[in-house]
Amino acid sequence: MRRRITAVIIAAAIISTLFAAVVSFADDYMDYYEYGEYIRAHWDTIYADDQMLGNDGQAFEYCAGHAGVIEAEASTVRVRGWIICANEFESFGYVIEGREPVFSADFSVQAEDAIFDEAAKDTCDYAGRFDIRADVSAVDTPVHLTYLVKFKTGEVVSIPVAGSDHLGFDFVNPAKEPSGEQDPGEVETKEPIFIRFDEDIKSDEFFAYGTARNLIDVMEYDYDKKCWVFSIFGGEDPNVTFPFGSIALDRNFEYFRPVSADEYKALLIISRFDYDTVLDSDEEVKGTLYYRTDTTGGEYSETRNIHYVYEKTSGLQYVIVDLSKTRAFNGELDDCRFDMFVKTDNDCQYELYYLGWFDTPRSAEAFAESYKENGDAVLPTPAPTPEPTPTPEATATPEAPEATAAPETTKAPDATKAPDATKAPDDGSTGKKRKGCGGLVSTAAFALLAAAWIPAAQVPAGLRKKKS
Repeated sequence: MRRRITAVIIAAAIISTLFAAVVSFADDYMDYYEYGEYIRAHWDTIYADDQMLGNDGQAFEYCAGHAGVIEAEASTVRVRGWIICANEFESFGYVIEGREPVFSADFSVQAEDAIFDEAAKDTCDYAGRFDIRADVSAVDTPVHLTYLVKFKTGEVVSIPVAGSDHLGFDFVNPAKEPSGEQDPGEVETKEPIFIRFDEDIKSDEFFAYGTARNLIDVMEYDYDKKCWVFSIFGGEDPNVTFPFGSIALDRNFEYFRPVSADEYKALLIISRFDYDTVLDSDEEVKGTLYYRTDTTGGEYSETRNIHYVYEKTSGLQYVIVDLSKTRAFNGELDDCRFDMFVKTDNDCQYELYYLGWFDTPRSAEAFAESYKENGDAVLPTPAPTPEPTPTPEATATPEAPEATAAPETTKAPDATKAPDATKAPDDGSTGKKRKGCGGLVSTAAFALLAAAWIPAAQVPAGLRKKKS
């Protein structure tokens, strides 16, 4: 035989004519990057029952474009692709979160010569195709599916796919999901965690914790518009770090605190840009958010990247990043990467006004609607800091007259002088009122922020203030 074919493929050709041997395997599996031998694969297609999702050859792109969530009313989820590796493998399978892996000889398919040619390029002897059908008919809650390869040496390894931890995704059957139409009175809404970039000190402190960026020429604060302005070069994936995890570690910032990914499932981004300057074509302007938590860690992954589409308007944009169906979004929020655009054909500017974490997408939508009507008036107003009550001056006690002297006519003492009115405190040692002060922090909190001010020499290059 011109090429060496794995025993599993030969077995599949024989056994498939008789019956499908399905075996449960209780041993743990390892992620492919933990496996010490060479392994590479490509994910071609995905089907919900018999309906292909996305385009042939672009299954991963479809999955990534849906934030790693396959939502379908289906009893089977089928994936097809090919694999090459240094060791001989035995079979393919899958595991539904919390259950034992399932393997079948029917999941193996004869590989064509082109796949063996790819193996030869990588100096590998073994290659094959997989066609794995996962039975999700009994799944009634969101779960994560992982697809596996079992080697003859006994190791069970997740099938690799570029841009992700492994070939896998979250599966949701909307027909079995709760309607979500709960009475709002029965569910306690959590207070949003937000930052309104209405003053430069908050903006500088926030982005000083996340200086990584791409295609951002200058980041500057606009005092009149009360927002951050990003000057962006044309190109792919202009982005900046949102240091949610880093800044939450500093307890001096009363306007932001740690975000539980288990409790907060929606991010609202309020921004503005000139829609017509971003792309030369008529295609939609899109952006993405790569998220990380203390449970995901590692590098940013395409399956942990939420895509969204902007409205065609030159007014304010209200983007709601919905993470409610993403099983990997749990634990405590870490730093994230904000790609304000997937790509730009021209140099442009992006104005960022507000970031807010909400418990549900519905809560974020309700806030956005209120903000459209009322603007910053909908933001919480801190209780005013009471002015200290002035201490009156002590009235001098008149001296007693000498006993031998005739008492003189006592003169009425002068009225006690009223103390000077206490002046309202300004914003610090400068003696000038800071432009852009909003209603998010109390005077005491502001003093803490001012104390934590980063000197201009420490502000990363490319950050500056803009006074219109």
